[in-house]
Amino acid sequence: MKTKILLASLLFSMFAKSQMSGNQIYGSNGNSYNSEGKSLSSNVQKIISSKNSEVYKINVLNNVKADSYVVTLGLNEEGADVKDCNSKINNRIQKFKSELQKMKIKTDNLDSFYVDFITQTKIYDYKVNQEGKDINATQIDKGFEIKKNIIFRLDDVTKFDEIVDLASQFQIFNIIKIEYHVNNTDDIYQQMFEEAVRINDKRRNLEGKLNDNFKETKPKISVNFYSIQPKEQYKTYQAYESSNVNYSEDYHSDRTFVRREQRKSSTFYYDAQKSNSYDSVMNKDTSLVGLQFVMEVSFVYEKDEPIKNEYHIITSNGEVKKLVLD
Repeated sequence: MKTKILLASLLFSMFAKSQMSGNQIYGSNGNSYNSEGKSLSSNVQKIISSKNSEVYKINVLNNVKADSYVVTLGLNEEGADVKDCNSKINNRIQKFKSELQKMKIKTDNLDSFYVDFITQTKIYDYKVNQEGKDINATQIDKGFEIKKNIIFRLDDVTKFDEIVDLASQFQIFNIIKIEYHVNNTDDIYQQMFEEAVRINDKRRNLEGKLNDNFKETKPKISVNFYSIQPKEQYKTYQAYESSNVNYSEDYHSDRTFVRREQRKSSTFYYDAQKSNSYDSVMNKDTSLVGLQFVMEVSFVYEKDEPIKNEYHIITSNGEVKKLVLD
């Protein structure tokens, strides 16, 4: 009975641990779906003090909901000649565009709906002829392929699933990318800068109780301000356990050993910026995937050195000499 209880406790402990960490434990730090993402180190020195200056570094992160989205869909068409191919793909695009209009999505100008001509290429195939034991494969023209991208603006992200279903009706399956955009970048900048100033004043007041050598109240300020698109912060992993199989080839036998592995599903997930790298995180508790704005501010205070008066005299020979006063 004790053995059963111990085994049950052990299994529960293992299960509870996996629930807390999630399947991302199968991934590694270098297993990024997109390696362009930016991240700040949590070990950056926040206050740098020297004989003549003090530098305060403040990092602020802001999670912001997008105001609009630019969606890019890709499609292709094959045909016997260019005219036929182009006519078919344009017909599909026009029908898709008409359905978007029914959904109240703007398509009336190039700023809201644009078709980008990507490529026009010839298609080749092989014609195989067999004469006795001889097999001849001759390359022949098969026709043409045209690829185009549909780029349109979407204001309501809740319509995206419906758009995907709609696009599939016209054999449009390639969702190339989605860009996130905001309209009030200046307001976001101001809010984040004010937050950085507030943190800096608080930190400097605390530091000032220990060090009053720096009286300069107008610091030199440098600001690095940028946003991070969600696409730059997705990671991937494969979670599975597999048996190990060892095998060898026998060159003296005509038997062949074939090992076929099952398809492993890949998981992609949004891994946002870590809050412990920042002095303040605005809109911290949101579950929404959106833009992340980063502001890195440096406040440099220089030591207020007293002005030293110097006195000079002009000698009878017309020379200027510094007067040393004890």
